[in-house]
Amino acid sequence: MNQKVFTNDFAALSALVGNSFVTLHRLSMACIIVASIPASTLGSVQKDSLDVRIIQALDDIYNDFYFADYFKAAEALDRQIEIASKARRWHMVLSGLTLKAKCAYNHYLADKTYSILLQAESVAEEYRQALDSLDPVREYRSEINYVRGMHFHEVGDFSRSISSFEIIIDNQRKYKGIDPFYLYYVYSFIGHASLQLMLFDKAYLNYEEASAMLIASQVEDNSYQLAMGNLYKGQCKEYKAKNISDQKLAHSAMAHYKEALRILLPQKEKISYKGALMSAYTRLAATSSFMNQYDSAIYYLHESIKFQGSNEPTLSGTYSDFGDLYMKQHKYSLAKEYFDKGIAIANAGYQGKHFRKVIPMLKKTELLLMQQNFLGALETCQVALSQVVKGFDNAKDLHALPAVDREANIDLVLDGLTLKGRIHLALYKKSNDDIELKTSLASYQTAIEVIEDAQKRFPEGEYKQTLAAKAHPLYEYALDAAFTSYEKNPGSHHLTELIFKLLESNKSTMLRDASTSSLAFNYQDVPTSTLEKESILKGSIASMRARLYENPVDSSAIEWKRELYALTRQYDSILTKIRNDHPRYFELKYGDHLLSIDEAKAALAPETLMLEYFWGDRSIYILGLSKSHFVVKRIALYEEIKNSVSDLIKLIGSSETDSKVRQALPFAKISNATYTRLLKPVIDAFADELIRTLVIIPDGLLAYLPFDLLVTSHKKEETTYGALSYLLRSYVIRNIFSASELLANDTKKSYSVNYMGFAPDYSNFNWQPDATRGKEFGTALTHNVEEITAAASFFDGKVFTQNEATEETFRTVSGDGKMLHLSMHGFVNDLVPSFSALLFTSADSSDDQDANNDGVLHLHELYNIAINAELAVLSACETGTGRFARGEGSMSLGRAFRYAGCENIIMSLWKVNDNTTARLMKELFSNLNLGMGKDEALRQAKLDFINNSENKYFTHPYYWSGFVLTGDSAPVFDRSRNWYYIAAFSATIVIVFVVIIYFKRKKPLSR
Repeated sequence: MNQKVFTNDFAALSALVGNSFVTLHRLSMACIIVASIPASTLGSVQKDSLDVRIIQALDDIYNDFYFADYFKAAEALDRQIEIASKARRWHMVLSGLTLKAKCAYNHYLADKTYSILLQAESVAEEYRQALDSLDPVREYRSEINYVRGMHFHEVGDFSRSISSFEIIIDNQRKYKGIDPFYLYYVYSFIGHASLQLMLFDKAYLNYEEASAMLIASQVEDNSYQLAMGNLYKGQCKEYKAKNISDQKLAHSAMAHYKEALRILLPQKEKISYKGALMSAYTRLAATSSFMNQYDSAIYYLHESIKFQGSNEPTLSGTYSDFGDLYMKQHKYSLAKEYFDKGIAIANAGYQGKHFRKVIPMLKKTELLLMQQNFLGALETCQVALSQVVKGFDNAKDLHALPAVDREANIDLVLDGLTLKGRIHLALYKKSNDDIELKTSLASYQTAIEVIEDAQKRFPEGEYKQTLAAKAHPLYEYALDAAFTSYEKNPGSHHLTELIFKLLESNKSTMLRDASTSSLAFNYQDVPTSTLEKESILKGSIASMRARLYENPVDSSAIEWKRELYALTRQYDSILTKIRNDHPRYFELKYGDHLLSIDEAKAALAPETLMLEYFWGDRSIYILGLSKSHFVVKRIALYEEIKNSVSDLIKLIGSSETDSKVRQALPFAKISNATYTRLLKPVIDAFADELIRTLVIIPDGLLAYLPFDLLVTSHKKEETTYGALSYLLRSYVIRNIFSASELLANDTKKSYSVNYMGFAPDYSNFNWQPDATRGKEFGTALTHNVEEITAAASFFDGKVFTQNEATEETFRTVSGDGKMLHLSMHGFVNDLVPSFSALLFTSADSSDDQDANNDGVLHLHELYNIAINAELAVLSACETGTGRFARGEGSMSLGRAFRYAGCENIIMSLWKVNDNTTARLMKELFSNLNLGMGKDEALRQAKLDFINNSENKYFTHPYYWSGFVLTGDSAPVFDRSRNWYYIAAFSATIVIVFVVIIYFKRKKPLSR
């Protein structure tokens, strides 16, 4: 492709980062003409003198009409297409059609662009055999896909955009010869489309691949492209920062953008640099706004405008950003003025339905809703939805709803439906008109259908997590509408089903995948080799990402990035194959099936109450469910409640011995207040039932709270912790990640040993704290060997102590033990949760310390280890805690064990005491050996610890309550069968003895 065309192409592509969905005017993008085809491959195309004349004519049309007038360009191009068609030079027909499509694209004529593309595809299909001879390496057919990719990107259909560009990459693998500089754009487009789909890691990978293509192209001056690389990678960090509310990541994004500016500003007079400069300033403004630096954001937006024409359609996005900033500062009149400007420019600049018209409309809708102009908000929202959803043209009927449109922009559809639901609920509360409440609920149900469809189409864990985080506010608004309706119709099964579905949708999507994975694994239709490859690829991707994170400047980093990209492509391919060849397995594993409330009831054991929480921004919702009935409660989330729960967590997790901290009465008050607010209202509703077991599905701050330490009542004279009326004394308590964990797993597992314990030695541990590892820890553990030795004495098992307790050994034997017991150090990395870790004995020699044997087993590495144990006891520090991610929960080591296949985990919520933990664990394993259920075994261990006079100085909940069970209640060893066998054997002996006596008596006496 010639340098002129590439520069123009880049100017257009550069603006893709200008606003989330904004592109700059397409200065050229005319890489369809033959001049754009890689020079290295032109020799493979069969050309004659007619081809040369058509090529020259196309070049003249490009120079004379392409930018100035689409219709004149189209008329001239049609003449050349007709000449090529009559001569049966079908590759030249494709060349003319793709240039025509690109010209329409350049003039924002989306419908015409798509119509011309369909015509080109028809020619390519009809004359495929002839084209195989004329165009053996598929250069011209790749160009069709290039324009398809740009078109679908332009209209917001990012999935089809990616598919179109990936066809070019597949052709390159088969036929070779495409210029690396051309592929640079292809990968960049895929990166940006992936970014819009919230696939941040995949976007980053494609940007890295684009960088590799840039290096391979050996372009003399690549400073412009380097600046763009900073913009692209900065945007990945910016979007991820917003998704997980990470200020440090946002600062890192800012650094990328400022580096891009440093490169671009010296060339600001060049027209080809203006799009990139506009993009850099716009992204700086967006990131500044996220960090609440409004003055800086407004400055950057003013700078951005300097590089846009007065009638440029991209101004609609910039004005929308201005309006958003003023709305955040409560300057509503200014905000509305800018939103209206943005809407006007978008309507003038984009013909027909166009998703870019939607952004300022939805922002204006939000503003009007805040001002309680409900009718105006609804009218604006309805028009916005009609622009983004194909086939939805009923904007005047304010109660009409769009159908699910797979081609629509998911972000904007969800935003529009959420706003619509909020407006109708506000109208209901104002007018008490049931049709408004009904429409509000219908809006949210349509939004849920959109989410469910998206989760099936994009089964990647990253996407599901990101979508869950985005959907969290939607779920809370939907719960508001559903609960309002439920209060009017408390017996409605439909409404309780909806509330339950919303609560479950907010829980860990990845762990629901883990729950269904074992069920899907038993589906016999799928070859074992396919299942193994799927698992290996997923784990390999996680490990390679970690290696790159830990060693970003390693000399092998470029090679690792290419390998990671290849692994990701392989994983995508195998998922596509499974989806096509084994749809039942794919649906079962990736369909994100949620239990119905009736299924959850049926799965609950008798005398069991399940409590599921939703911790929102404004309210806490609690659903109580037993085998006989359910109840739903809503509690306004005041700051007092937040502070109360937060203070309680801090108090119980502290090992300080200050007398004020250790006084029982202040603890009892705050603990009882938490119980009274967050449990008692639901438990009291089941007073007529006999409840012995509580199954908790926590959310938000409650994920860090062991419920069994809550005090159900207290007296002013109580001064000792051991005497308090803990919930533990009344109920057996266990946690689960979501209601899907109630499903019985019939997978048959076999083990070589009943128990396997690890107690590392840290005397020679080479610890170097860094960004991925966290703070330094005290090296000595004086009771961990004693702990696992005591536990092993109850079972037929193996123990690995000191130099035997290595990471490599754990990897080798982790699938052999029915129970895994890890008594060791652990740490949480809140900044990068995947680098939380368990610490084994370090390898003796540095030569042995590869990624699998460095003694540090990170959370992300657990995803690639099959841990099939019936129970894992993680008696290390903080194995059950980590940064909370909306839609996923606490990103903990215990959670990773569940994802790796272990269905039951006992884990810690804070830095536990080595001595008292050893005592508690001895009681736990003794109880498990007796055949107690897992939850009852842990409960009795805690009660015995509290009631033991030897522990009178350790009855503060810090010492005994930090361990929680997540999983089922079944015994690890069902000793009831032993009694059955003993009884049966005894009965048999008795029967035999009776028979012998009987026959002896019947025998005649001898003389």
